[in-house]
Amino acid sequence: MEALLIGELGNCVTIKEKISNAYVIKELFLKSLDMQQKISSDDNGNGGGEDPVVLFGMGEWCSRVAATGYLQRTLASTLFAVPPESSYDEACLWYRKALKVKPDFKRCYYCLGETLWAMGQIEQAKTEGYRKCLEIPSSRPFEYELDTLAKQRL
Repeated sequence: MEALLIGELGNCVTIKEKISNAYVIKELFLKSLDMQQKISSDDNGNGGGEDPVVLFGMGEWCSRVAATGYLQRTLASTLFAVPPESSYDEACLWYRKALKVKPDFKRCYYCLGETLWAMGQIEQAKTEGYRKCLEIPSSRPFEYELDTLAKQRL
């Protein structure tokens, strides 16, 4: 997926390129969702078949953009280009959409918890994010790491 690859370049490019790439990444995710809707629509025009990884990717995009501080945004817009805007609320919406499609998406529960935590909704982060993350069995090393991180938040 092109959006994920561009996102991985983040540590290797200038701030101006990061800002430009952020818009490209969002557009690629949205185009992917649009294409999935068109492909999976039946003859009656009913959509479906959304990819939870793409929905999760939009949540991550929104969360990272929302985490950009005021000073960083102001400096970036003064020196380079206007950075994209999003909110933690929007990130939560995308994470929840991904979880409707894939209810056992462990990483998504953890990231939802982190986003709610960043919003100051600590109890909701624990119940809706971290505890649900821990309810899903782990089988890969990064999932065990998520377990450790989620337990630290409880």
